[in-house]
Amino acid sequence: MPVLDVNRCYTKPILNHETVMPILLNHHYLHRNCQTVLRVGMWVDDVLAGICCFGTTIASVSDSICGKEYRYNVVDLNRLYIYDWAGKNSESWLIGQAFKWLRSLHPKRFIIISYASLGDGHIGTVYQATNFLYTGLSSKGGLQFNIRGKELTARATMAQYGTISKPKLVELFGDKISWQATTQKHRYIYFLGSKSQRKTLMKALRWPIKPYPKWSNK
Repeated sequence: MPVLDVNRCYTKPILNHETVMPILLNHHYLHRNCQTVLRVGMWVDDVLAGICCFGTTIASVSDSICGKEYRYNVVDLNRLYIYDWAGKNSESWLIGQAFKWLRSLHPKRFIIISYASLGDGHIGTVYQATNFLYTGLSSKGGLQFNIRGKELTARATMAQYGTISKPKLVELFGDKISWQATTQKHRYIYFLGSKSQRKTLMKALRWPIKPYPKWSNK
């Protein structure tokens, strides 16, 4: 695979959420919708080659990173997809460009969290390549719902139906609903801002920084 030729590339925000969702639903390994506040596209020779999306996260997660005072400064890099033909280093280049758009359009969102799904065999290689901080595995005990054939996270279920209570959801949907426990995920953090701002955030970080996970040879 050839290396990405950045001279043939450009990025810009994608205004319409509906533009990116069909691509992500069909090609991203999670195959489900997500809430977004910023969507950055990458074009190679004027052809859309990749998408990086950011969305909000739940307050309990935001508060646990650097404290409640930084709750509204957290954003979740919740989707990243690059077509294979785009070339090597495409993902890390797009992340770097997306960070520039994030700083420009959402300057108060300077704490970035992202996850790599352990259950889907990911360790977060691209986050390691872009110097994210690794903070271990996410908490256990989350739920994933299937409502009328549609996969929904607990957060999406709460947003749409106002509850994640299993008895209440059974009352609403009967045998059209099922659920399962989510697997833990590798958890990565990145701080935007000046050197002094990043230093302040590092001091405020409540999660321990750990060595990057590696692929096992066993």
